[in-house]
Amino acid sequence: MSFSVTFYSFSKKENSTAQPSGGTEYQCQIKRESGLINPEIILNIGLTGAPAGWNYAYIADFSRYYFIREWINEGPIWRAVMQCDVLASYKAAIGSSTLYALRSSHSYDGNIVDALYPCKANPTYDITNVTPPFIRTATTGLFVCGIVASSASAGSTTAQIGSLKYYYMDLAGLSALCSALLDNANYPGYGFTDQDCSYELQKSLIEPLQYIKSCVWIPANAADAGVTLSNQTLYINGWSVQGIHCAAVPQSGIVLVGHNQVTIPSHPDAASRGNYMNFAPYTGLTITVPPYGDFDADVSMLSGETTLYINEYIDVTNGKGIIDIFAGQKKTLAHLTALRGVNIQLSQITTDHLGAVTSGVGGIAGAIGAALLGDVAGAIGSAVGGIANAAKASAPKMSTMSGGGSFMENYFTWYVVFKFMRPVNDDNSHHGRPLCKNIVVSNYPGYLLIQDADIAINATADELQKIRAYLEGGFYYE
Repeated sequence: MSFSVTFYSFSKKENSTAQPSGGTEYQCQIKRESGLINPEIILNIGLTGAPAGWNYAYIADFSRYYFIREWINEGPIWRAVMQCDVLASYKAAIGSSTLYALRSSHSYDGNIVDALYPCKANPTYDITNVTPPFIRTATTGLFVCGIVASSASAGSTTAQIGSLKYYYMDLAGLSALCSALLDNANYPGYGFTDQDCSYELQKSLIEPLQYIKSCVWIPANAADAGVTLSNQTLYINGWSVQGIHCAAVPQSGIVLVGHNQVTIPSHPDAASRGNYMNFAPYTGLTITVPPYGDFDADVSMLSGETTLYINEYIDVTNGKGIIDIFAGQKKTLAHLTALRGVNIQLSQITTDHLGAVTSGVGGIAGAIGAALLGDVAGAIGSAVGGIANAAKASAPKMSTMSGGGSFMENYFTWYVVFKFMRPVNDDNSHHGRPLCKNIVVSNYPGYLLIQDADIAINATADELQKIRAYLEGGFYYE
């Protein structure tokens, strides 16, 4: 029995559905006891013919395409050892099937992480320097003083918490205030005159700096605070201090608010590889914001966003700062607090002359002599009567307003650093990219990797197993 067999010289991948065209048709006989899937065909083309260029065949009566595995010569007869090409033979059935594609070279979902390719060891960086909204040098910042001031003081709308009123001052204003309080001046509100007692005695009793209850340097200027400094008169617990360069802190201005923003860069490979490159582990984000600290942020919070917002809030009465870093609505990367201002020590040293007068002369003399030599115990032991008063006289007395701080952190700029890990080059045509969806196969030409390819085709059991193995191992729909 003879069959019509079409032979081809055809270049194709083994795991491809491609089908040839053209070809040369011969009438051939099938060898006895030859199977349908792996038949052997006898071809009589004479002694001068040679089928060396033919590597592929189609048998219409079997409705199957075949790879020719070997040509065996038997005199004028050539025997073709063939193997069914199940992908080409069942291309139509495969193409019309709806299957779940894990990978595809035709289309892909850029939000699915492709872990097929490793990353290189040398990342690239995108570094943005962010100027803090309030950073200033110590000489151009503002001092906010909480003062026990009467209602007659300048700025009737000044912020008042408890008995304190708050004022902005520059360095010149603060210096003038301290000089005025510590200078030789009468305090008529207390009934003192030059004839009553000395200036030193007045200061020993009153200690003027005690009425400045807080002094905080904040890294802002007058424009940041929305105020205009001018020479004003302050009434501090009953007496007036004139010519102080200052401005009242209004009730609505206790908290300064500064805004900044950073454009969120895209991973250099995101456009070609997919949006997943903008997420860990391919993209990392480190934010440095002294004095709040530095930290690694969750880049997944930046999904779909183009701008990173950095808002800072400073309570001018105590220097406390809060920073909010966020992208979009309710996508907070950080909410941090720190002492943004610097507490300034204001001290007054006086000698308790009144206490010294009430002590015995011999006791005071001995105590002062011992104290000057550093013998505090001897100073106390040598005093005969009025021990407490002698100790006051021998030891200078210090009034301290607040604890100290540091300007150091305020001199540093802020940084937003994106680190991009770069994967090796991909091979989309041979490996595809993640798709993960049900598809009609014929709509997605090129490479496909199918999950659970339990396909329903009118084929033998061996052919079904081969088809499934090809589809789940990756094949080309061509």
